[in-house]
Amino acid sequence: MATAVLALAGCTRTVDGAASAPAEAAGWGSSQGAAVTVGGAGDVAAGITVFVDFQCPFCQRFEAEYGEDITKYVTEGRLRVTYRPVSFLDPISASGDYSSRAAASLFLIDKSGASDAVILGFIGEMFRRQPAEGIGNLTNLQISEIAAGAGVTGDVLREISSLQIADADHRRTAGNEQQLTDQGLGGVPSVVDGSGEIVDPSDPDWLARLVGAR
Repeated sequence: MATAVLALAGCTRTVDGAASAPAEAAGWGSSQGAAVTVGGAGDVAAGITVFVDFQCPFCQRFEAEYGEDITKYVTEGRLRVTYRPVSFLDPISASGDYSSRAAASLFLIDKSGASDAVILGFIGEMFRRQPAEGIGNLTNLQISEIAAGAGVTGDVLREISSLQIADADHRRTAGNEQQLTDQGLGGVPSVVDGSGEIVDPSDPDWLARLVGAR
């Protein structure tokens, strides 16, 4: 399978210290841990990993530009997407923990067994309703309402509405931040597919080319 890296100029963070082992090695790299995967598997679909921070305006722009096509190719079974949310922009949110709460909510939705359509719908709406840096905020209840609007049902909505960030949540996003650094990428949004080839983000056809669309 062809592989590539897409790195957009966006929200950046300098991470000090040596590179660590990937999050999978720490025991929480599966779709039930630090990552949320939608779409086909194996040789049927092209695969990408997307690093995002729900507070990052450049990630919002990425979703606005590519989210519809990503959903289309996932639905058609032509693309597998692994989302790895980070939370280094927590300090610029009004609540001081918005990125972490948004990421933790996504993990809870994935853990509940939600469909690809529900997960992608939640991600898309979270970026459409992204709070303004420093002054805006989404409460847990508002995030729960977004989840419900995307099709999430059951106890997970109550879990989101009463969410309190725990050490495990910080470990997941910190592990994703370290993976971002290990890939040689300094910010989000970044999209990685294993070969390390760099794709020009100004090329509007990068995604269609990746999945072999015409």
